[in-house]
Amino acid sequence: MGQEITTSSFSQGDFDEFARRLRQETDLLGQMLADNAFDTSDPVAGYELEAWLTDADGRPSPSNDRFLDRLADPEVLAERALFNIERNGPPRKLAGNALSRMQADLEARWKHCCETASAKAGACSQ
Repeated sequence: MGQEITTSSFSQGDFDEFARRLRQETDLLGQMLADNAFDTSDPVAGYELEAWLTDADGRPSPSNDRFLDRLADPEVLAERALFNIERNGPPRKLAGNALSRMQADLEARWKHCCETASAKAGACSQ
């Protein structure tokens, strides 16, 4: 995860290595499930929203550092690529109006991001 892919053509060896790693990760998950390694208390949920900064022509804009400086929100972070940002919503117990609160949090944060982006670029996709 997080490694740049520098090609769009892959060999049979690449596919074999991918399949090997996928089997390894799947086996690890199966073992963790068998070992009851996951918390079984009250269910919780969170979210991750990834977004891409683009220029007026819709091309990636490698400007996440400048955007994040203007945004000044510690909950919105830079991703690996210079045009990616992400927002991780805090885990919440799935009770009552948890999903509505998650939606309100996401909408407020997204609005702030759009206002910040619009101040510089003049547009934001909803």
